[in-house]
Amino acid sequence: MGAAGVFFRVSYGATLAYTAAGLVGPAAGMAVAHLSTAWAAVLLGYALAEYRIHTGSELAADEAAARTPPSRSEGQQLTLVHCVAMSSLTTLFLAARVVWLVFFPFYGEDSQFLLVLELSVLIWWILYFWAIIINHYLLHQAVVSNEFMKRLLCYYLASCAPSIFCGLLDFWFFAYYFGLEMMAMAAFFGYILAVNARRKDIMPRDQ
Repeated sequence: MGAAGVFFRVSYGATLAYTAAGLVGPAAGMAVAHLSTAWAAVLLGYALAEYRIHTGSELAADEAAARTPPSRSEGQQLTLVHCVAMSSLTTLFLAARVVWLVFFPFYGEDSQFLLVLELSVLIWWILYFWAIIINHYLLHQAVVSNEFMKRLLCYYLASCAPSIFCGLLDFWFFAYYFGLEMMAMAAFFGYILAVNARRKDIMPRDQ
């Protein structure tokens, strides 16, 4: 993914935000613009992983391919289906809330920071659920361990405490505190997506 490709993909978000603001309202435009920052972070993480794979400094895809068994047992397959189904159901509810916030905004002009805050939290959880599945079942913990993912969740929950100090300074600082965490998770998600894409490219040659 070249620099020009990243630029054009990111520009789609700005176009959608402008369109949403004109067709639905300013709050919808703000919501789409904020979601576009998550999209841009995913592209950044993806591009970073591609660069590191190209330079040979990222070998997680090769390790994941080596750890991938030829086939899964029936129990492993059922566990995978169950996890994907539960994550899909959870994601559906969270995504429905995101769509509702975009098309049916109900926060007033004085509380737009709550819109940014809620979107940030929703997107973080959606990406976290799928990052767990990709990292564990597809990459076989080649990028990070399951223990790291647990610590990441603990860190996110614990980060609610220092965010209060941001809220004492300004409500927008409070909202974008979680916005930055959303972008960090989005970049991480894009990174593991690129590693998994590379793993899929390697697998046919290894089999």
